[in-house]
This record gives sequence, C-alpha cells and structure tokens, in this order.
Amino acid sequence: MHCGAAVFSQRINGTWWRTDEGSGLSWMPAEWGEINGRSSGVPVVVELNATGDQLTATYVGRSVLYRPTELTEADLCD
Repeated sequence: MHCGAAVFSQRINGTWWRTDEGSGLSWMPAEWGEINGRSSGVPVVVELNATGDQLTATYVGRSVLYRPTELTEADLCD
C-alpha cells in the first residue's frame, strides 16, 4: 500500500501512523534501504508509548518516530 516509510505500512490499534521525517511518500531512511523489495522476514521492532500517541519503528539500529494520522487518497501509492 505504501511506497516508503513516510506512512507506517500497518494499522496499529486501528490507527495509521505517519512520520514527520523526510519528504514525500517514497521517503526511506538510508539505513532501511535493504527493506525495499522484501516481502517478509524483516525484523522491525515496533513500540507504542503509554499514552498511545507515538509509535517508534526500529530497524538495523535506526528508529523512526510516528504520530497518528488519517489517510487520504494522496497517501496511497499507485
């Protein structure tokens, strides 16, 4: 559904999540480059804070912070 890491690719607790890092939907941290093209088996650690308003995804030692969001058609990849 999503091209990069700008929007977390799964709903967590019924919520979509977006980061303020990078620009555009195809944004991907350089350290996460190898995640592209892999369909399974990617060891991403996902943590939701106690108040439920911040999600952290960590892969290969690089963390990205996300906040709750509503998706629109513009957020979907072609």
